[in-house]
Amino acid sequence: MQTHARKKLRTLLAALATVVLGTLFLGPTANADTGSTTTHRTWTVHVGAQSRNGAIQGMQFLPGQIWIDVGDTVHWTAASMEPHTVTFLRVGQLPPPFDPTNARQTTRTAATTITTPGQFRNSGVLATMPIPELPTSYLSYDLTFKGRGDFVYYCLLHGKQMKGVVHVAAAGTPYPHTQSYYDMQYRDGRDRTVERGFDYAERVAALSTNHHVYVGAVDPRGMFMVMRFLRTTVTVHKGDTIDFDWSFNHGFPVPHTVTFGPEPPAPIAVGTPRNFTGGQLSSGVLPTAGPGAHFRVTFNKAGTFSYICMFHDGMGMVGKVVVTS
Repeated sequence: MQTHARKKLRTLLAALATVVLGTLFLGPTANADTGSTTTHRTWTVHVGAQSRNGAIQGMQFLPGQIWIDVGDTVHWTAASMEPHTVTFLRVGQLPPPFDPTNARQTTRTAATTITTPGQFRNSGVLATMPIPELPTSYLSYDLTFKGRGDFVYYCLLHGKQMKGVVHVAAAGTPYPHTQSYYDMQYRDGRDRTVERGFDYAERVAALSTNHHVYVGAVDPRGMFMVMRFLRTTVTVHKGDTIDFDWSFNHGFPVPHTVTFGPEPPAPIAVGTPRNFTGGQLSSGVLPTAGPGAHFRVTFNKAGTFSYICMFHDGMGMVGKVVVTS
C-alpha cells in the first residue's frame, strides 16, 4: 500500500512539473489589464453625453485622457445626438472656427493608423442621429497608434474646450487603468453633466417671460448645452414682440435658429420678423455675440405658431407661440 501511494505521489509531482515547465517555455500569457504582454487591445472612449430626452448634451470626451500602448486601437463611439468630431491637428494648433462647408473638417480621413503627434486625422461627424445640415454622420471611429507620445485631439464643432489626450507608451508597458475604470469615468461624467444641465436649465427658465424666450443655454465652462427653448410655450397678444435671446451661449460656437413655417433649404434668414402673420420666417444661424444674438419677432395675427431650431429639432428643441386677439 505504501509503495502504491508513493507511485501515485511521484506521478502527481511529474504532472505538476510538466505544467510548470510548459508555462515557463510557452512565455507570458495575455493579461490585458496589467499590460504584461504585447497583445494589442482596443479601448473605448465615448464622444459626448446626453440626458434620455436629449435636452442636455455634454461637450466632453469621456474619459478625457486614456493610457494605451503602441499597437493598441482606440474606438470612439458616439454617445449623443449632438454632432462631434475626433480631430488630431498639428502639435500646438487649436481648432479653427467650424465651417460645415469645409470638407477637410467634416470628412473622415482615409488613414486608420497614426504614428506621431501632429499628423492630421479626422473622424468626420460622429452622432447618434443623422444631421441634415451636415455631411454623412458616423456612429464610431477607430484609430490604431503606431508610435509613442501624447496625442491631443479636439472636437471641431465645439472648439478648444472639448479636448482629449491619448497617452501612448511602448508596447508591453503595464496599463495604469482598465477599460472598466474608463467606463466608470464615462458613467459618472455623464450623470454629473445631466444633473448640472437640468439645474442650469431651471435657472435660465426662471429668467424668461412670455416676451423673452432664451434660445437654449451653454454652461460657462463649456461642459454641457441646454437644447431647449426656455420657455417652450408662451402666450402674447396680437401686436406684441418676443425677444428670442441667444445670449446665454457664453461665447461657445453652438448654432441655433428660430424657424417658423417651412424650413428654408439652408439655415439662412428668411421673412420679415417685424410683421409676422404666419408662413415662413427664420432667423438664420444666430451669432453668439452682439445684437444679432437677439431675434425679435412682432406677431400681428392671432393664432398658434410653432417653431423649431433647424439644427436641434430632432433633440426636441421646438416651441410654440399662442397669439390672442
